[in-house]
Amino acid sequence: MIVTSTAWAQTPSDNQHALIGPPQLHALPVTAPTLVEAYGPDPLQIGELRLPAGPGPFPVVMVIYGGCWTKGYETLAGTAPLASALTDKGVATWNIEYRQVGDTRGGWPGTFQDWGAALDHLRVLARTQPLDLKHVVTVGHSAGAHAALWLAARPRLPADSEVRGADPLKVSAAVAIDGPGDLRTLYGFDKDSRMRSRQCGTSTSAT
Repeated sequence: MIVTSTAWAQTPSDNQHALIGPPQLHALPVTAPTLVEAYGPDPLQIGELRLPAGPGPFPVVMVIYGGCWTKGYETLAGTAPLASALTDKGVATWNIEYRQVGDTRGGWPGTFQDWGAALDHLRVLARTQPLDLKHVVTVGHSAGAHAALWLAARPRLPADSEVRGADPLKVSAAVAIDGPGDLRTLYGFDKDSRMRSRQCGTSTSAT
């Protein structure tokens, strides 16, 4: 299942809640994570796991922030309020950090490898935490929405793909908030080819 949201196109008359920007977003309440754990050796390969009250096992939402795939726009702090709110509703959340263009080995293929490794790390977390891996959802905003959709489709990549991984964890649903589903329509076939290559490899049709 794929769910898309186009809140950017709404006006206050369309929605009872006014749209907010980054300053207001970062001011929203955040609960402390149950644990912060690395899913890889790079300092940026970390995630925040939040668990609701109760014994579980809990369905899991992997939360992915956006920011043009590029260092300096956003971090997992921007999606911590969303992760906190979802946890308050009774689901576990895994809010991840990852390498972007401008970080060492960020862009292609590192960014995609981080998304996949972070998702697959839920299997490690489930060894000690009450997680229901039969019900995993990816939720992302902007570039994170692209990640959420891509992770849901990742098992369909060829087995020898450098970004697929040996055994991709399956996703039950993907929620894309204000993000591109098709990068070819975002960048065009011939425009910005250098930046497209840095972010997503030489061919966006594979992403």
